[in-house]
Amino acid sequence: MSHKEEKEEQQNPYDSIGNAKLLLVSIERNTGAWGYLYQKFREDEDEILDILVLLQKIARQVEQVFPDARGFIRQGLSE
Repeated sequence: MSHKEEKEEQQNPYDSIGNAKLLLVSIERNTGAWGYLYQKFREDEDEILDILVLLQKIARQVEQVFPDARGFIRQGLSE
């Protein structure tokens, strides 16, 4: 169920918060990977920094819409 559908039907945003948590975890892992590339490929520093900044902007936007996402417990994954 989408976040929009959950709001329209006044449902508990369980699916959306779970998806937001997954997105935040993915952003963290990507940030780590790009950080490693940043250290290894200094000649591409500007491009890599642009990607890192974009990832952080996306994470902030997700956290604004879903402030409880980081604390969400994903059954079988976050336990």
